[in-house]
Amino acid sequence: MCLVDKKVNHKVFGEGIIKSCDEKYLHVIFGQEEKIFSYPSVFEKFLTIEDKEAKEKIKADIEALHEKAQMLLEAKKKKEIQYVSQPIEPQKTSTKLLEATKTSTQENVVVENTETKTVSKQTKSRSKGSIKNLAIKFNYCDGGQFDDNMGYCGICSPSQMDYNVNKQRNNKICNSPECVCKKFLFGEIQEEDFKKIVDSNMFICNEKDLLKNWRIKIDSSKLAGILQDSLVILTTKFKSTDEKDRFVFAVFMTAGTLKDGESEFIVADEKYRIELKKSEAVKIKFWNHHTQTGKTKNNWGTTSFKPLTPEDSASILKEILDIKIGTDEENIARDLYEHFSEINDLDLNLMERDIEEQSQQMELF
Repeated sequence: MCLVDKKVNHKVFGEGIIKSCDEKYLHVIFGQEEKIFSYPSVFEKFLTIEDKEAKEKIKADIEALHEKAQMLLEAKKKKEIQYVSQPIEPQKTSTKLLEATKTSTQENVVVENTETKTVSKQTKSRSKGSIKNLAIKFNYCDGGQFDDNMGYCGICSPSQMDYNVNKQRNNKICNSPECVCKKFLFGEIQEEDFKKIVDSNMFICNEKDLLKNWRIKIDSSKLAGILQDSLVILTTKFKSTDEKDRFVFAVFMTAGTLKDGESEFIVADEKYRIELKKSEAVKIKFWNHHTQTGKTKNNWGTTSFKPLTPEDSASILKEILDIKIGTDEENIARDLYEHFSEINDLDLNLMERDIEEQSQQMELF
């Protein structure tokens, strides 16, 4: 039986018409928008159909494929969880050895509370192609968000997940065929299995636990120059806002990079990291601090990161310090600002005068 032109109803997208269907995929038109779903599993939870003959066909297809699909899903999930959960062998390093290797190109340090993992901690000498400081753009994640905190401590809410997957066309992570959130939203993964994956140690995306673990998975071929004491600026924007509204929600100095299996992560220095409350973060507009060249303004481009000059970086840190004055985090913000200025040989008095002049010029516009 052919399902083309049959009416269906989706929990999120509403009423639609089936455009085409084969053994694996179902194309449905919702208004002016076409969506592609995995067939027939999408009918188990997300799509419904009224036609009785069509309903019987779909039921038979689900029964025929469900056992095989479940076996494949479980096998894949166990393989992924086993891979990500592989422990890194602790490396015993004596105090004398640490002292003796402080001037070498690499040393082992303890990060992430009491867990011992191998972190590559490079010297401050900058080779050609190295990246001193950078800003990274993130999708907004409201996981774990409450009161005035930013989130980034759990999986996105259904509405934010829907926006990241369906509304952001240039979102390479959430639109990836391997994205488990996309698979869940489109009915390819059942809710029970999705929860198990979320609760496991499996890496889903950088955003999910960004402000819990303070580490960022990177493509080492693109960010091979990240060194110890590089500054990383975390930026985002809320859904349905313009790029000009991009803001800074956290910053940290790097402790180095961490290898976990085949994955590599930038790791934050526990002493020099700070997150902002939502009401604080929206005040720090990224493009007010980034030196832009060319005719196009407020344009991030296709990459996920942007190198920053020491002056632009210090300008952001100074605004964070100004916002944190009088709060419990004032000393942390001040230490970070002064430490960054010192290792970059920046004159604080001169920097603050330049920042003040820039602020005055911006007010004129």
